[in-house]
Amino acid sequence: WGMEYEELSKGYEFGQHRIFELVINCLNPLTNILTDKGSIKAKDVVIGDIVFSRNGSRKVSFVKKQKKSDVVSIKLNKFGQEIVCTPNHKWLTLREAVPTWVKSKDLNPGDLILAGGRYENFLGHSPSIMWDDKKVFNNTLKNVRWCLIPINPPKQVTLELAELMGICTGDGSDGVAGAENAIAVAVGKGLDQYKNHISNLFYSVFGKQAGIYEKENADTVQMNSKYAVDFMDSIGLKKGVTFESKRVPEIIWKASNEYRAAFLRGLFDTDGHCTRYLSMSSGSEHLVKDVQLLLLEIGVRSTITHVVNDHNDIWQVNITGRANQIEFYEHVGFSLDYKQKGLHSIITAGYAVGHGFKVPGLQDEIKKRVALLDNQKKLPQWVKRSRHWKTELGINPLWSFVNRLIAAGYEGFNDIFDILKTPMYSVVSVDQLPEKQETIDIALDHDSHDFLANGLMSHNT
Repeated sequence: WGMEYEELSKGYEFGQHRIFELVINCLNPLTNILTDKGSIKAKDVVIGDIVFSRNGSRKVSFVKKQKKSDVVSIKLNKFGQEIVCTPNHKWLTLREAVPTWVKSKDLNPGDLILAGGRYENFLGHSPSIMWDDKKVFNNTLKNVRWCLIPINPPKQVTLELAELMGICTGDGSDGVAGAENAIAVAVGKGLDQYKNHISNLFYSVFGKQAGIYEKENADTVQMNSKYAVDFMDSIGLKKGVTFESKRVPEIIWKASNEYRAAFLRGLFDTDGHCTRYLSMSSGSEHLVKDVQLLLLEIGVRSTITHVVNDHNDIWQVNITGRANQIEFYEHVGFSLDYKQKGLHSIITAGYAVGHGFKVPGLQDEIKKRVALLDNQKKLPQWVKRSRHWKTELGINPLWSFVNRLIAAGYEGFNDIFDILKTPMYSVVSVDQLPEKQETIDIALDHDSHDFLANGLMSHNT
């Protein structure tokens, strides 16, 4: 196992009636772990932390650093996070329609790894903000200090602050060259209500109204304040950053899901699209990968695409599948009215756009259960037709069919429906890495031993 007997025997100290097998079931130290302190790296997890699974919270009972472990790299389809772990680290994998714990070394291309948190699992955590205006005052020339206008920012994250940070991450700038003391947001022509909404957010956050400036192609909502620029910089909306280098601000990672949702709302209002599909575009690869993980940790599956042609070099987050779009609608949504109406039209349409990926074994299980129903009662024609499906359907029509069954009062499909609502990603490859690496082993005081690692359902034994 690569550990001393005395270290293994420490398992007796936790829970008294359990022995925790501290074997080499480990993750890369930079793996993102969702905790009650927000998303942190595996190397920063400590005993007593609360980590989250899709099925609730678990307490960390032991953390062990392994100096040198054999590791594999797992590549998932259209998934932005790097997965590096020991070969026997387990992931919750759907095999023949049954969720099964599978070791990394035993994963096959095409296997579906289950993922995603639940919005309601992590609420009520608003990180404190430690900011002082003295640094700005002292770094300002004495003869112009009179120009500094005091602000009254919050002492902890608020919904208004989180949404404003999302808006600024999308179509805004903070202290860029040529406007070092300004926070500005570009807004399209004709969106007067939204411009007022942004101005009101500035007032809610800083106690000062932002100005609205009309320009030829797009208007600007702008606050000229050296204090405000420094405040935003201190919580992760870095000043001077251009669009290619944008990231999700640090304080959003520390906040619970209602604040994360507010941030995403602001970001999708500005950089999002809602026509037949729901997506967000950015010139920053890192931002798109951040957003995918943020969405996944609140329970929304998305995919990443990179569009390169003569006119574009952009990254996109795409939210497809009715279950994911409904989750987004209910917990994130849009402040922009026309986008919210567009999303409502998508989720209430009588058809699913695209079949989505295949889920091996699930269609056969649905047909089997429909056949059992047919033996018990007379079924309407739309249900009977499923017994004669000749082609393998994707997840979207299966979701629509099972959702309709449940709405019609047919029992025995809730477990299948829960699988269909669960985010999952297809394995592309599992490769042994040539060099051993440092890894982190996390043990939990919970019989399920499961927690989210980079948004995926992971097992600690």
